[in-house]
Amino acid sequence: MSVFKCKMCGGDIELSSDKTYGTCENCGSVVTFPEISGEAKAEAAHIRKPEKVKKAKALTKIAIGASAAVLALILILLITAIVPASKRNKAATETSDITVTSVFNRQTADDYEYREYGFMPEYIDISELDDSNYEMALINRDYIIPDGYVPKLEYAVEGDTNSKQLDYRVAPHYNEMYQAAAKDGIYLTTVSGYRSYELQKTNFESKIGEYVNQGYDRAAAVREAAKTILPPGTSEHNAGIAMDIISLEQSFENTKEFKWLTEHAQDYGFILRYPKDKVDVTEIIYEPWHWRYVGVENAKKIKASGLCLEEYLGITPAEEETTEITTTQAAVYAGAQENSYCYVNTESSALNVRSRPGMDSNVLFTLEKNTVVYCKSVKDGWAEIQSGADRIGYAKSEYLEKCPDNVNEFYNQNSYYLSYDASYDPGSRERKKAESMIADYFAQYNEYQKKRGYSDDRLNVKDCFYFQSDINDGIKRYNFLLKTSDGDYAIYLVRGNILYAGDLGSECFPVFANGKLTEDPSNYENRSKELVYSSHPQTKGHDLRVEYYEDGIFVFDDNDETAYRVSYDFSEVKETEWFCN
Repeated sequence: MSVFKCKMCGGDIELSSDKTYGTCENCGSVVTFPEISGEAKAEAAHIRKPEKVKKAKALTKIAIGASAAVLALILILLITAIVPASKRNKAATETSDITVTSVFNRQTADDYEYREYGFMPEYIDISELDDSNYEMALINRDYIIPDGYVPKLEYAVEGDTNSKQLDYRVAPHYNEMYQAAAKDGIYLTTVSGYRSYELQKTNFESKIGEYVNQGYDRAAAVREAAKTILPPGTSEHNAGIAMDIISLEQSFENTKEFKWLTEHAQDYGFILRYPKDKVDVTEIIYEPWHWRYVGVENAKKIKASGLCLEEYLGITPAEEETTEITTTQAAVYAGAQENSYCYVNTESSALNVRSRPGMDSNVLFTLEKNTVVYCKSVKDGWAEIQSGADRIGYAKSEYLEKCPDNVNEFYNQNSYYLSYDASYDPGSRERKKAESMIADYFAQYNEYQKKRGYSDDRLNVKDCFYFQSDINDGIKRYNFLLKTSDGDYAIYLVRGNILYAGDLGSECFPVFANGKLTEDPSNYENRSKELVYSSHPQTKGHDLRVEYYEDGIFVFDDNDETAYRVSYDFSEVKETEWFCN
């Protein structure tokens, strides 16, 4: 068996018997070789699967020395592993008789470089791109190709080295379609086929730069750019299984070439990947030029169904395996209503509040969009409102909206005047993941409480509703308000892949991260005090005060008016500016 050097660590790579993949003896990286011939060069595509490397290494050794009986047993086990995936894709199996691509060993891409901007995908397993699965492999913002994967490539048009390249298994089918179209006087010129991860990143960053130059902050620019150019690893081009044809303009739909494709492409295994009426599902603009290979049988069935690939596989933003928060939003009423809490709903950023009804009266103060106020009365299109304890005036009632009933109940019981954001977007992938994280946390927390002797659920999903969202340090935050079983209120804040909990002030601390509960809050206080005492001996004997914020645990020594910020993993403690709330 041949041995090559690992690009990651320099260790020896042991190849499988068929020389298509191998495992590094040193770091355990699973690698696949796009082409092995003669003096095979170790141009390996490294698949980062730290939790799977031991399994991969063991399976490699078993495959080399196993008897036919053992190999048969392995095949049975693999088939059994597919069953949960078929349950996940229940919607697809009920509407079609295809064999859905199984979800093998997908892992959350915690190291994905755009994760901080809301992209929280899973790496697809390399086996999802083998001969038996690649046709229906789902590659999008949720399921991405690991950095470094390179397929074996061939020119899409046989004998034409100016044509773009595709996966060697797809290229013959494109060539067949190209030749058939040519006989009809149609020439399907290739514009973009396989793209490397690096090229995809370059294109994506270039589009981000365009939006930044228009005044967007980077986080907003990333989200806008992703509507037209997918982030690296999330594009079918990175796997070499899709081709952009002739033009990158939506006007391409008006050409004879597009008409030919819509009538015949399925006969050669290609589908229109991003249809005009499926933008809300694919989250990609209509692209009449982008055609994806899925196999002839699958293409004909998808074409006949009228579904896009996500829908056909039963994996759509609306059908993901998440636990719904069913009461995140109550009805929103049009206009201001008397004796109720309302929020400012203007197209511009502020609303003028005047000394009396009428545009000729003096402006006393202005209110930012989404500010919550109490509406005392409404008459002739003007609302008498109160903002805070002593700010009273009149504003046009058409620019106010009554808050949902659960928000009104909250304000009636609390003196806090937090803003309320009514821009509810139930289809947002970020929102759905935030809601799913909260639901998972509640389930685990209630189980934890029961082990401590509490018989009833302490946190109930139905009592938690979406409150507001904002951008902090370029990252979207989602805030949810919870009425606990004892009648109190608490805010839960989702930022990235961490859930924070806190009171209605600014304090918060992480309670759920990477799918599991974090430490008991009391442990944070005790451990952070101990760390400060040990690292700053002058604080010993002082009564330290602890508060929790997104960027760390703040320990205050009010005796000396000094403060220290402790990281939530307790890896560092730094002196910071003292303040007193």
